Parts: sequence; structure tokens; C-alpha cells
Amino acid sequence: MWQPEPNWLAVGSGGVRTEPSLARTATAMSWIWFVGGNVDAREIHDAVRVQWSKAMARRDRWTEEVELLREEMKRVLRSLAKLQAIWLARAEMREVDDPSLVGGLRAYALRQVAMYKEISAAFYARWNLSAAQAVRIVVEEEN
Repeated sequence: MWQPEPNWLAVGSGGVRTEPSLARTATAMSWIWFVGGNVDAREIHDAVRVQWSKAMARRDRWTEEVELLREEMKRVLRSLAKLQAIWLARAEMREVDDPSLVGGLRAYALRQVAMYKEISAAFYARWNLSAAQAVRIVVEEEN
């Protein structure tokens, strides 16, 4: 099986690492450039197949993660809608003898409805963005 050459991560004579770094290149150098000269085609084919299999597994995990996140988003929005309905029902069904207490309880319940509606609208607006818009927002927040 393919092994990297022993000195490809060695420290040079000046105390500087000799492998490619992100400071010098935009992307890391591919492993294929570190293959020694005495490797047959079958070993390279096996190494490429392993890399391909790992990439497919990563893609499958990310695809599953996206599906799970979308389902979770739907459930959050459904939960918030249910909470709005519950608090709206509480605002209407409370029976108390003291009229000033009734007004306060109703106001509190309606405030809860408004709060959950606002949270739901904010989540929906944030989650309804395209992938490009979402990336732009994340990059802007990091800067």
C-alpha cells in the first residue's frame, strides 16, 4: 500500500517546514505529488479508490445532515405555531372573578403569542435564504 515518503513533513535546515502551507498556496497540495517513484499503477488505483470512497462517505453524511436540518427546521416552525395556538386559546378561555386580573392574564397570553410569532417569522426569514445568501451573511458576521 502507498505510504508517504518519510521526509515529506521534515523540517528543513533553516528550521522551516518544507510541506506546502496555506500561506504560500491557495489550496493544499494533493497527496498524489508525494508518491514515490517505485509505485505501481494498481497501488495508485487502490489509493484513489480509497480517497473516492472517503469522499463519497463525506458527501453522504453531509447530505443526511442537510436533510436532518431541514426536518428540524420544519419541526421548530410547527412547534412555534402550536405554541402560538396554545397561548391564543389561553387568552380566550381563562375564567377569573377579578376583571383586572382577566385583563392582565389576557395581555400576557397575547404577548406570548406575539413573541412566538416574531420568533417564527425571524426563523422563517433566516431559513428561507438561498445558500449563496446564507454564506454571505455568515462571512459578514465573521468579519
